[in-house]
Amino acid sequence: MKQTIQLVLHYIFYITVLLFLPLEVALFLASLLISCLILDKNYYSVLPLIICIYLPIEYSIILIGVFICNLLLYPFIKKNRFYALTIYLFSQLSIFIIIFFKKGFSPLSLQLLLFLLIIYGIINIMHSFVVIDGKNHILVYNQKIIYLTLILTYLFICFKYQSNSLITLFLFMQLFIIKDYKYNVIFASIYALLLFLNNLSISPVISALSVSFFPPIILLIFTYDNYIYIPLTIYTLIATISNIKTKKRKYDTDYMNSIFQDFTKYLDQLANEFNKNNYLQKIKQERLIQISEEYCSKCNKFSLCKTKIDRRYSFISAAMQGANNNIYDCPHYTKFYINNNIEIKPSNLEYSGIKTLSEELSFLYNQSLMLKPDYEHFISLLESYGYKVNNIDIHISSTTLYFTLYFSDEKLIIESLFLKLAYKSFGEKIEMKIINENKEIIVHFYKAPIIKLSYAHTILAKKDNLMSGDN
Repeated sequence: MKQTIQLVLHYIFYITVLLFLPLEVALFLASLLISCLILDKNYYSVLPLIICIYLPIEYSIILIGVFICNLLLYPFIKKNRFYALTIYLFSQLSIFIIIFFKKGFSPLSLQLLLFLLIIYGIINIMHSFVVIDGKNHILVYNQKIIYLTLILTYLFICFKYQSNSLITLFLFMQLFIIKDYKYNVIFASIYALLLFLNNLSISPVISALSVSFFPPIILLIFTYDNYIYIPLTIYTLIATISNIKTKKRKYDTDYMNSIFQDFTKYLDQLANEFNKNNYLQKIKQERLIQISEEYCSKCNKFSLCKTKIDRRYSFISAAMQGANNNIYDCPHYTKFYINNNIEIKPSNLEYSGIKTLSEELSFLYNQSLMLKPDYEHFISLLESYGYKVNNIDIHISSTTLYFTLYFSDEKLIIESLFLKLAYKSFGEKIEMKIINENKEIIVHFYKAPIIKLSYAHTILAKKDNLMSGDN
């Protein structure tokens, strides 16, 4: 919902500025906005038609025609980026040709056609055209770069065709919505350079930069002597409120900490049980010697437990554990039972195996602990692209399957983007598998196993034979 509000805020500004630009410039820019919106939210592409109330009737017909063309050809636009680029170029050429027949050759129209073609090409690249379950989808690859591209485009056009300082301040407000301070600095630097080249004062740069960090400052500039300031004030307040930073979620850190704490508790418990088992073995050994001296040495039966020490050990051990298996008909069998309120655990051999496994898991645990900042970095990068992680599973015991992330199905996964961010976070190539399940998208991340094959072929034949039958 918040992303939709921010998208609307951006495009409301871009559409409103068209009212302050020359007609040709407004017409070409409106066509660009229609083509950009058809990629992001196709039903929003109708918004630029609002300026038809401002345009002459012939320009309005052109813009409506561009909208209908994009809407009808949307199934082709979704197929791949080259179809989308072709349809955009067709729309712009149509506008250029109509203006040519109406007014003759216009250098301004040609400049706008070529300049905006480059801009749309950049925006086009920032989208991913994918096929999921047999259906074509357009996914936003980097929304911030798209916004920044549009802002720089508007900065250039406003600087060239529009000197209204208020428009420039509202333009800088878009940086506040993007929520990336480095863009504020870069954008202000570009603006300062343009002002310097035109020998203008640096004060507009300071005003614009302050507005980009805190939009309500712009309210001090209004004179409030015209109703036009009412929607501007509302816009400023919405832009500020929509960007109130929410408390950073700590589910990933908390979850990983709980995993590590639980694993530590498991190792401690395993050590206690192992020590308890050793203690029980010691008690059994002492009791075995006592039983042998007190009962077995005085026994007159000539059974296997009398003559074979290993049979006696197994027989007495079973009796001490309470087993009802008096196979040698010992009259003292029930006296051998040990009740020390110690839970009988598996054999020492089994515990040795478990302890070895725990040592291996402990190594993997420490490895995962070292990767904890990488997990958090990866999740934060995904969130910066608008992906909300519902849950995370870290597979400590697996050498190839690193972790699993769970997303809602509201936003489709861009595999190339995820792999790029994973490489950026972990510094190595990671594979992924996407599973759609019950309105949730499950993404497994794993390191592809490297398989090495060594092949040898040997023939060893018997004497006087050319071939080996076993071969």
